[in-house]
Amino acid sequence: MIPRAIRTNRNGFSLLELLLALALTAVVSILIGGMVQLFLVNETRGRDSVRQAQMARAILNMIAEDVRTTVRYYPYDTSGLDQMLGSAMNNATGGALGALTGGAGAGAGAGGGTGAGSGGTGSGGNPSSGGNTNPTASAGGSTPGGNSTAGGGNASGAASGTGGMSGGLGGSSAGGMNASGSGSTAGGQAQGEAAGPTVIPPGIFGSASSIEIDVSRLPRPDEYVIQPGNINTGSLGDMPSDIKTVGYYVQAPRSDGVQDPLASLTSQFNTSNSGSTTGQSGGLVRRSLDRAVTQYAYEMGNSDQLIRTGEIIAPEVLGIDFSYFGANGWQTEWDSVSLGLPSVVKVTIAMQRESSARTNPMAPGISLSTLNNSMIQEYGIELYSMNILIPGAALLASPAGATPGGTSSNGMSSLGL
Repeated sequence: MIPRAIRTNRNGFSLLELLLALALTAVVSILIGGMVQLFLVNETRGRDSVRQAQMARAILNMIAEDVRTTVRYYPYDTSGLDQMLGSAMNNATGGALGALTGGAGAGAGAGGGTGAGSGGTGSGGNPSSGGNTNPTASAGGSTPGGNSTAGGGNASGAASGTGGMSGGLGGSSAGGMNASGSGSTAGGQAQGEAAGPTVIPPGIFGSASSIEIDVSRLPRPDEYVIQPGNINTGSLGDMPSDIKTVGYYVQAPRSDGVQDPLASLTSQFNTSNSGSTTGQSGGLVRRSLDRAVTQYAYEMGNSDQLIRTGEIIAPEVLGIDFSYFGANGWQTEWDSVSLGLPSVVKVTIAMQRESSARTNPMAPGISLSTLNNSMIQEYGIELYSMNILIPGAALLASPAGATPGGTSSNGMSSLGL
C-alpha cells in the first residue's frame, strides 16, 4: 500500500501535447478556409459564366428576330398584262388616228384630186384630169404617196396621211414622218429609263464581319416621332417607318465612331491597365434607320455620319462572324439582289470572361478567323453561335439575271466594317 504522502495528481496537458493540438487546429483551419475559398471562386465563376451566357443568348435572339423579319421580295411578272394592254391601246389609237389623218389627207388633196381614209386605209388621188379621180388604196398601215404628176397638194396630203396612219397603227411605212416620230419616241423612252433611279430590292446584304437587314415591323409608340441628327456627334436622323435597315458590326475602340454614354460603367473600361482607351468606345453596334435614309446616305457617300450613327448594345463582344447558307452552300458574303434570301444565317460572337477581363483585357474588333486555341486560353474567350432559319426563304425563286450594284453591302465594306 502506497502512502498518501507520495501520491501525485497530473491534471493538464504537457507542452508537447499543446503544440501538437495547435498545429492540428491550424492545419484543419487552413484546409477548411481553402475549401471555402475554392467554393466561392467556383461559384463566382459559374455565376459570371451563366450571366455571360444569358447575355450572349439575348444578343443572338435580338439578331435572330431581325433576321426572321426580313422583307420578302416577290417580283411580279407584268409582261402578259403589258402585252394585252399594249395591243388594245394600239388597236384603239390606230383606228382613231387613221380616220383623222385620212380625212386630213382628203382635205389637203381637194385642189387637184380626192383623198379618202377610213380605219387605217389611205388613198392618194390622181389629179391628171380636173374632176376625175383615180384613187389608189392600200391597207395595213403602209400607203404610197400617190400617182400624181400635177397638183402637188394631193401628193403632199397623201404623204401626210400615210405618215400619220402608219404612226397610229405602229407598222412600217415609207413616210418619213412616221420614222422620225417613232425614233424620237423610242429615244425619249430609253433616255427616261436610263435617267430613272435604280431601285434596290430589300433583303439581306452582309459580309463575314457585318450584316444589314431590311426588316418590316410596326414602329413602337415612342418611335412615331422624327429623330433629328445630332450635330455634336455627327449622327444621322431618323423618321417613322415600317421598313428599317438594321445593321450589326463590332466596332474597335475609336473616338470617331459610335460613342457609348455608359462606357465608364463597364467592367472592361474600369479594368483597363492603361488610359489609351479613354474617350473611345468599342463593342457590338446596332444601327436602325429608315431604309430610304440609309440608301440615300450610301448614294451621297455619307460614310462619316453612318459610322457615327447607332448604339453600342454590348461592349463585352470582342468579335462577330456571319455565314450564309443558300443554293450554293455556305458563303461568307451575301447579296440579295443576285442571290435572293439565304435559308440559314449562322451568327457567332466572341466574349471574354469577366475574370480574364480584369487581369488581361482584350480590345473589341478582333476577327474570329484569326483566333487560335492559345489565344482563347490566354484571354479566356468564349464563343457562342446560333443558326437562324428564315421561314419560307427556300420557296422563293432566286432573282436570276439581276445585276448587283449599289447595294448597301458595298457601302458597309467601304466603311471598313
